[in-house]
Amino acid sequence: MAFTYEQQLAIDTHGTNIVVSAGAGSGKTAVLTERIFKMIEGGQDISRLLVLTFTRAAALEMKERIKKRIIQSGKYTEQLDKIDSAFITTFDSFSLSVVKKYHYLLNVDKKSFLKFNSSKLHGVFNQYYYEDNETFFLMLEEFTKKNDKTLRKFVLSITKGLEQVIDKEKYLDNYLIDKYSDNALDEKVNLYLETVKRRMKDMLLSLNELYDLTAGTKFGSAVLELIHFIENAQNYGEIRSFFNTFKFPILRGADEVTKELKERFKKDEYDAFKNTYLEFSNEDEIKESLLATKKYLVVILDILRKYFDKVSEYKKQNSLFEFNDIAMMSLDLLKKYPDVRQELADSFDEILVDEYQDTSDIQETFINLIGKNNIYMVGDIKQSIYRFRNANPYIFK
Repeated sequence: MAFTYEQQLAIDTHGTNIVVSAGAGSGKTAVLTERIFKMIEGGQDISRLLVLTFTRAAALEMKERIKKRIIQSGKYTEQLDKIDSAFITTFDSFSLSVVKKYHYLLNVDKKSFLKFNSSKLHGVFNQYYYEDNETFFLMLEEFTKKNDKTLRKFVLSITKGLEQVIDKEKYLDNYLIDKYSDNALDEKVNLYLETVKRRMKDMLLSLNELYDLTAGTKFGSAVLELIHFIENAQNYGEIRSFFNTFKFPILRGADEVTKELKERFKKDEYDAFKNTYLEFSNEDEIKESLLATKKYLVVILDILRKYFDKVSEYKKQNSLFEFNDIAMMSLDLLKKYPDVRQELADSFDEILVDEYQDTSDIQETFINLIGKNNIYMVGDIKQSIYRFRNANPYIFK
């Protein structure tokens, strides 16, 4: 195919880390394939390239495309036999191969890496029931109805996110400090106030329409007063005081359309705003309500620590590991053993990462540890769809 100037640039540029932003339908896979072929054409051995894709299907497609390109050229056929065993693979599979190779440094059996998925949360919750923990029962009363199923589901959702945190213990230890510092609380209060002001201004469209229909009446004057207040209000106490004392006068002599608009606005916007956002007396009370959640977070953090300890112990006793465990093991190998890191770095002339917008913090750290200013990253931030698997598109951005 004929490549554009930008595509050709993405194919030919070497000698540094490269980020390629490639939108949907821009020929990204064709460019990747051509780049690899051009390197082979220049004498590059396919076995010294590390090509990381997001799915096994994508890895297989890449292998087939490279094979097809080589066959079309009628040259470099010695590389065809190497493609199937080349490191054109997913990050999970590559991490597994690294851990298996250096398993003896981790003191684990290389045959024990099986997909493991089990919850030890039941035992942790039972422990709290037996201990008769007062805050735990207050939390159950506050956030659950018939049973603790909702709370368990919530805690499990947190564990999935924490699996991608590189240092879970440090993160959990610092969580309360980070989230309940004066600065953090002030930021949350300010965010709440900004939300209040934004929701209040959302009413202006209906209010302006209502004023156009009632201008010159007592009701219209009240609407205008409300419009002016909303446009200039800044302080939460001021907002709460105004809405608690403001009253709409009776709407007299209006047609049915105006009456219907007034009733709809009063119920769906005005009253809904008051009932949702004006429950606090002042900003200090907002801050106190945030601090009141701290006791529950202490329990949640303790549950998380105990859960991770139980799961970790179970995995060690039974030599069962999930892909995320394997990713963390591979990362630990690189951090603890400089020789391993150097050996891996020296094994590859270039590292090519596809769907880079779906890279996680763990993957990014791993890649940077073995990179030597030779990382080629392709992605499109608009196509980031794996945040539920802890992809971090801000890395690409």
